[in-house]
Amino acid sequence: MSDPVVYEYDSGHKTRLSTVTMTINAAKAAGPDGITARELGRILWPNDTSGKSRAGSPLTKLHKEGELVALTDQREGHHIYVLPGNVKGRETWPGYRHRGHCATCTCEEE
Repeated sequence: MSDPVVYEYDSGHKTRLSTVTMTINAAKAAGPDGITARELGRILWPNDTSGKSRAGSPLTKLHKEGELVALTDQREGHHIYVLPGNVKGRETWPGYRHRGHCATCTCEEE
């Protein structure tokens, strides 16, 4: 049985259903402490010592869909992602797509 692609980015990166499921489970297990891309990468690919993480893709996908919330707080230089019920009044981060840095950004400039 193949692992279906549930999201493909303009860059060509693909997120598979199993990766999305493992990401949600990792966020649940982390609770209010949340999880960063680096931490998720260590869970998803424990033998990858290259230091390059592909774990940002499932976090971005789930953030865009509202399944996860990104906090302005960071750990090891990475934003922390939590389930919506674990925000606990902390300041949230809208993501790079809202910084007006691309031609398709529809956000108002600050």
